[in-house]
Amino acid sequence: PSQELRPIFLNKQVEEGKAWALHMKGRALVTNDMGYKRKRRAGFKLLLKAAEKGNMFAQVDVGTEYYNGQGTELDQSKAVYWWRQGSEQGHGLAQLYLSRLYSEGTGVEKDENESMRLISLAAAQGVTQAMQYLGMTYYSKILDETNGTYLPAPTHLAIYWSAKAAKQGSACGIAQLAGSLLVASHVWHGRRQFSVHRSLAMEDLTPGHATLPTVMRLVRKVKTFRDKTANKIVETMMNKQYLKTLKKYCAVCKNSVHDRKDVELKACSTCKVYYYCGKKCQTRHWKLGHKIDCQKHWCQSLFSPELLN
Repeated sequence: PSQELRPIFLNKQVEEGKAWALHMKGRALVTNDMGYKRKRRAGFKLLLKAAEKGNMFAQVDVGTEYYNGQGTELDQSKAVYWWRQGSEQGHGLAQLYLSRLYSEGTGVEKDENESMRLISLAAAQGVTQAMQYLGMTYYSKILDETNGTYLPAPTHLAIYWSAKAAKQGSACGIAQLAGSLLVASHVWHGRRQFSVHRSLAMEDLTPGHATLPTVMRLVRKVKTFRDKTANKIVETMMNKQYLKTLKKYCAVCKNSVHDRKDVELKACSTCKVYYYCGKKCQTRHWKLGHKIDCQKHWCQSLFSPELLN
């Protein structure tokens, strides 16, 4: 129907008790949409009717209203009930919300296994927040605190899910991907022993095997979002003092601006990570493998190339 006739058509379907119409009008009243003035309580009543008829989208919305105490009383047990209904019908957001409750032990008994099961189901459906959460969860498990080694499985899973979230435009996903790739170089090259410079260990400087240029390009991408949470992730994983140190030494001959006052170091124009005292050192580094790291390190095949643009 046309824009003018749409409310008339919708109201008729609501009168006939159609679940989809009850949900649509209820949501419009809750969110002040489709030309309807906001009437949260009236909207909630329609959403509840749709939810009781089995509309999974309405079940998610009803659970959210109960959880936030908007349009109705705050009731976490009812929020759990309706999100579970939606989750059992396969709604990704319902699975995400329910997963968080199980993780926190809010309204339900805390159950990390159930939380991971639900968040995995949501992520598999393409819910960006779920992918981002999984990436962060696995990233936090990369380091085995008991013996100080990096664990391959969580590293690869952190990269996989962070890349999925990043592809959908998540700034936090890009930040987590950058952090995971930093650690991954240790795992891929058998250097799994934990370093005091966990984020930027010396192994990352090996030409032809360095993920650092790719990581820094991702970091610069994160900064374009101006997302506080994502920038905090970057600040946590990056060793700023170490990056400053790279600016003071030639990446090849190790000439330092401290040792030789006549040395003027210039950065690689593409990655802006490594510095050189002259064309000779830069050319040598390029042939040793920096060409691979700077332009097309194989780790870039693990995520969408658009992220580097």
